[in-house]
Amino acid sequence: MLRAAAMDLWHETAPAIAERLHREVHRLNAASSSAELWSRFHALAFAAGQLDVPLRCADVQALLKARNPRLRAAGAEIVALQQRTELLDDVLPLCWQSGEASFFAAQAVSSMGESQHAAALWVRALAARKSGKERLLRNLLHTLSSMG
Repeated sequence: MLRAAAMDLWHETAPAIAERLHREVHRLNAASSSAELWSRFHALAFAAGQLDVPLRCADVQALLKARNPRLRAAGAEIVALQQRTELLDDVLPLCWQSGEASFFAAQAVSSMGESQHAAALWVRALAARKSGKERLLRNLLHTLSSMG
């Protein structure tokens, strides 16, 4: 049903999808995420992305701060895809973490970031250079170069 709504662009379903995603975000954060819960969340997130459903800022922040790396990646992807500039400060720390979330965070920061975000990335890049973290340094420099 969700896939059909997303593929056929049933925009009437947007408020219901946003509300259900709100409940699922908090359910996933509260419990150890089962495969069924993760599958349901993924379908909702896909539909929200396809229909450009404006998700609640608090829900996306909860995803960005989740312990589960898949949830953090989903939150960062939402920020990048929906161009959520108000959440850049929340997504920025994911740039210097490992995992899929750092990829989406770097996308968001490189496309929407401002001077304060570039400054934070430079500080981390210099620290990575000093401590010999070459891969992190490369990733941060790549993000900075994409910012312009």
